[in-house]
Amino acid sequence: MVAILQTIDSGEVDTALVAHLDQEPIFLYPELDDRGWSHELLPSSCGSSDCEDGIMLRMTRWGS
Repeated sequence: MVAILQTIDSGEVDTALVAHLDQEPIFLYPELDDRGWSHELLPSSCGSSDCEDGIMLRMTRWGS
């Protein structure tokens, strides 16, 4: 969660970001809202057994 917020706050990503996480980041959602980002859970199908049990989250800046 900290790495995602640091990346968003740094300005390195201005439209969309996809993260593969171990669990649903429920405490991240209000932080994204405060920063003007929406989120969407996606099917976790990265093609590797390492991430099949995790969560894939797409975050998009509002208005992008």
